Formats: sequence, structure tokens, C-alpha cells
Amino acid sequence: MIQDRNVNDLFFLIGELSLDYRDRPSLEKSVEKKIAATARIKEKILHRFKNLSVFKDDAEMKNEWINKIFINTIRFLSVSESIKNAKNYAWMISTFMHFHKEWLEELHGVINFHNLKPEENIIVYVEGESDKLILENAYKKLYPKHHEFIFYGTGGKRELYQKINASQISDLGRIAFGVFDFDSAFNDFNGLKNGFDEIEGSEESCIFRRRVNRENKIFALLLPVSNSRKNIASRQFRENSLLSMEMLFEDDVLKDCGNLKSQEVPGGLVNMFWGNKAEFAQKTGSFKKDAFSNFAPLFMKLIELSRE
Repeated sequence: MIQDRNVNDLFFLIGELSLDYRDRPSLEKSVEKKIAATARIKEKILHRFKNLSVFKDDAEMKNEWINKIFINTIRFLSVSESIKNAKNYAWMISTFMHFHKEWLEELHGVINFHNLKPEENIIVYVEGESDKLILENAYKKLYPKHHEFIFYGTGGKRELYQKINASQISDLGRIAFGVFDFDSAFNDFNGLKNGFDEIEGSEESCIFRRRVNRENKIFALLLPVSNSRKNIASRQFRENSLLSMEMLFEDDVLKDCGNLKSQEVPGGLVNMFWGNKAEFAQKTGSFKKDAFSNFAPLFMKLIELSRE
């Protein structure tokens, strides 16, 4: 999908002129409100689009798709203004709906042709595809009404490091995150350069680093350390930590899936994830919400930082 500076304006228009389609009475009521508010809506749109190239003597910019959408929107609003005092209620509603349908078809055509998406979608890069699937399932269960984060597996900790440490970061979007496992990937997280600030935060709520320039905010995070995992991950343990994405689940969850095994580590015997990560990630889609409780601090930190 491409990013376009006018995409958010497109979604602003959709929000201003959306209707309530739950049932016929609701639809007619929302049409009435839109017709009554036409002057106010038109004023808001004219103010928001006052810098469009359509208002300027710039021939090269006249064919921008947003200009066409703007002109069609103003034309539609002019129709709405012209019928607001109509005595025939049914005709007024049907006329508005006819031109509203044409306007929507134009917008849908633009969205499909340009493969557009709103800039509010925030990319969260993780190390692997199994990590991606686990986080997607956790996000759906913990925040079923949120849809702002999109998750991508990069292929490994080094690939994740290279992605967010690259000197050119314009392709990452306005805000992006890189989430590292709290294990040997600590060295990659700690070694980030090219403008990344010092480490902030706590282990329980995610330690993180930020990189900010005029166009972007890029954040790197380590997985949060729950009380039950403090024996295997900490800033003191650094790259000797052992907290993978799967280890955010408690022992009873891993055991029920047949993915728990005791392992000898310096300092004693600890329970660790064992088995095929891809197969386990598939299983997480059927987990109940409570199983993802240790993921909550991660999402809270993502939301907090994305609001800065």
C-alpha cells in the first residue's frame, strides 16, 4: 500500500458524510441531519482543503486525485443545499441518497485504484512470523475494538535491527515500532545507533529507546518481564536473558500445549518453551483472553508511545 499526504483528508470526508444504515428510520434521520448541517459541513471542508492545488495556478497538480474528490464533494454538497427546503420529504431523501451513492462510488474508486490506507495505521515490526501471529492474536483478544497496529515479521533479530537502524527510515511511516525478544537480541536493541536515544522505562512495562526526526518517530522495545519471568530476563542479565515471545505465556499455558520443558541454565533449572514455534503460534488463536495477560504491558506501552 502507498502512503499519500492526502489520504487522511479522504477519510475525513468519509467521516463527515457517513450515514447510519442500521435500518430505514435511522437512515432517513441521518440524511435529515446531513441536509440540515450541509452549510456547516461545507465550511469545514473548504477550510480543511484551502491549500489544495485546485485553488492555485499549478497545471501540473490539477490532476491530483484529491482535487477531483474535493470538486465532486462540493458538487454533492451543493445539491444537498438546494434540496433542504423541499416540501416533498420522500423526494428530498431519495435525491440525497442518489447523489450520495454517486459520491461514495467515486471515493471507493479512488481507494481501490490507489490502494490507499490512512496514516494512523502504525507498523509494529517483530523478529519472526510466529511472533507476528502471536501478537496479532493477543491484540485481538486484549483490544478487540482497536485496529491501529499492523504487525510484520522481519525474519530475525538481525533483520529487525537493520530495518529500524537504517539511515533512511522514511518508508517506515510516521510512527513505527520494533519489538525485540528479551534474550540474546538485547545486544541488537542495545546496539541501535543513527539517532536512537538512551534506554528508558522499566523491565515490567517495557524498556525502550526512541529515534525522532522531523518526519518519523521510531521506537525500539524489549518484551515486558512479568513476575514469573524475572529469573530469566533483566537488564542485569542483558544478552544472557531468555525471554522469547512464547515465554510471555505462563507455564500452565505452555504445559497444556505440550510446549514446556525444564532446562539447565547458569544458576539452576528453569522451565522454558520447547517445540515448534510456528505450530504453537497457530494454537494461540484459540486461547482465551486471560492467557494473554502478560502481553498487556507491551500494548499499553505501544499505545502510550504512539500518542506522544
